[in-house]
Amino acid sequence: MNKVSYWLLLATLPLTICSCGEKPTPEPTAEPTVEPTVEPTQQPTIEPTVEPTVEPTEEPEPDLVFDESMYYDGEEVNTYYHSPVGNYSSTADELAFNFEEKYHDSKNNLNNTTATYGELYLNGEKIDNLSEGYSRNDDANYLFYGLDKARVISRSKGYAFTLPTSTIIEPNFQFNQYRTQYSTKDYVLTISEEYSNPYGNGALGWATYHDEWLTRYLTGKCTHDKHPNGKKCDEGFEDWRIERFMTNNNLSYVRDPFYSTSIIQGYETELISMKIEDNENIEMPYYNFAIIRKPSNYKDFYLLVMKSANEFTNQFDSIVNSFTPVTKYGISKNCGKFELKVPRYLNRETQEYYKQLMEQDYTGWGIFNHSMSTSKSYTTRIEQKNELWKEWTGYDFDIAPTYTHCGNYNNPGMFPMEDALKFAGGNGKNGKPVIQFTMQFTANNNTQLHDYTPMYDILRGKYDSYFAELGKQIKEYGAPVLLRLNNEMNSDWVSYCAMVTMLDPDIFAMTWERMASIFKEVGADNILYIFNPTGKTFPYCNWGEDVHILGLTYYEYNNYEDQDPVSFFDLYQELYEKNTPYWNDYPAIISEFGCGSGGNYPTGKKYRNVITQAVWVEEMFDLLNYSRKDYPFLDQIKGAIWFNANDDVGNKTQNLLIIDMDNTPTTIEMFAYGLQCTAEIKNKSK
Repeated sequence: MNKVSYWLLLATLPLTICSCGEKPTPEPTAEPTVEPTVEPTQQPTIEPTVEPTVEPTEEPEPDLVFDESMYYDGEEVNTYYHSPVGNYSSTADELAFNFEEKYHDSKNNLNNTTATYGELYLNGEKIDNLSEGYSRNDDANYLFYGLDKARVISRSKGYAFTLPTSTIIEPNFQFNQYRTQYSTKDYVLTISEEYSNPYGNGALGWATYHDEWLTRYLTGKCTHDKHPNGKKCDEGFEDWRIERFMTNNNLSYVRDPFYSTSIIQGYETELISMKIEDNENIEMPYYNFAIIRKPSNYKDFYLLVMKSANEFTNQFDSIVNSFTPVTKYGISKNCGKFELKVPRYLNRETQEYYKQLMEQDYTGWGIFNHSMSTSKSYTTRIEQKNELWKEWTGYDFDIAPTYTHCGNYNNPGMFPMEDALKFAGGNGKNGKPVIQFTMQFTANNNTQLHDYTPMYDILRGKYDSYFAELGKQIKEYGAPVLLRLNNEMNSDWVSYCAMVTMLDPDIFAMTWERMASIFKEVGADNILYIFNPTGKTFPYCNWGEDVHILGLTYYEYNNYEDQDPVSFFDLYQELYEKNTPYWNDYPAIISEFGCGSGGNYPTGKKYRNVITQAVWVEEMFDLLNYSRKDYPFLDQIKGAIWFNANDDVGNKTQNLLIIDMDNTPTTIEMFAYGLQCTAEIKNKSK
């Protein structure tokens, strides 16, 4: 269950040595002369042949590019999990020694005499010896089973709960630093320990964190006598929004949400029970939530999220009621590493491009100016911008980025075939850019999140025909496609973030898998997937942090009045260390990023930081072109795309990222010089 069951290309992070001449100065420089080079190609003439009739033979070997060990053959099912507990037993001595009294559950009569079997997981791995010792540097988790219940104990997180089950539970400790999952055939329970409230250790700070980042799309209600924006709870703050959200997404309450101080002695508990309606195609449509917190503690709490095939409200209440705090010992940690695998169904051209991408010793570049579209005006804009960048830098770009939204399933966005063939069509060898096609599961460009998110209807299968048509279009396009799905999903500003999807990041993976499986069914064998969270998780939390992460995008907006920007090196080294060791084998693409030059929102003078922006870009190219072998995180970066667009608020600019020769000439010169060096490295590697 914890394996990656579909192949993903690392996306994001955003350095070898070349002699590029002297660096430019702010003095005017001559524009580079670019000689047009048109390589006419001629299609080979293929004579028809008549195949002789032969006896059936074995299937031919697949057309492979990598070593055989690099290919994915499908996920193996571990039959141990979900088998009857009665098949296993531990000795009375083992249970008496390890299932200590402090872990017992008197309410459910589960102790060392009623338990029949125990397991110890140490740093994510099941240990054969239940009595194995462990130290303060370890992450230890116990499971003790009775006939129809199991006591789960996390030493590092300091909790014990009793779960209903008559089968062996499948625990997932892969991201145990952030969350732990316990799975049975009937439900999946996720438990996280939270301590990241940035609003202060007080009632108002807790209310702000709770209302903005926990229950905004679950209840939408205030929890304090006055919300920071001035509205009081009795005015029905957010009520109309949550009602609209639940109606538009066909969600319902199984029971009214409520608080209690009597369920767990010494703790305040909030319970919410919901259901995804129209759920024929959804395996586990029932959701139960619990927030367990000491009334005097406004920062630390436990969050429980359980999804189930049937209504499990009473069983969930029993789980919450069984909570016992235990003395913390050890360190919770993420365990394991994702193994890089390539699906066999990829066509040879796509495999060859991916292999080239992994092995190249330079960073390929792209610039985002406008999305590709069926609109002629957009086509003209892209054409004009491409000509300008060619004039300014003389560089043949490697990646052509574009965005689209799946929209409403009655009117979704499609693949921009004409523009893709005109501005992309690359395969790593033909001198054309490879398209980076960013698809977002939003109907409204990630605005008005209380209206509608496509995520639930994707689970329901209502977008299946759209995905089938989109997959056929991508197949027809033919060349390799870098498909970047739902970027910045670990945020609070997109229609597919976990805040909008029942605080369940797994819904993101489920919708991805549904789309990818349909693409495979229709023969789209030219897709390399990019998974691209943002650098910092919003909300600040553990329940949504780094789930299935492959890569990140980091912006330096450089909007300060009196401090220098954070360097490219510091930003992306931090991301590498955050990902280590889980995704070290994957090539990385910075799918969008930039450094600003100083916006004027809410105040300030535009372009006040153009010099620090130019220095930032200069240092970035020095690293990318000269220091790859010195730092592993730089050598991992195979592509980067400057997001040449601003974040505007009304008639003012909050984040000023657009660079051009009129307003940021020095930055453009640094780009031109850096790309000249990149081109020399690229040419030497051919």
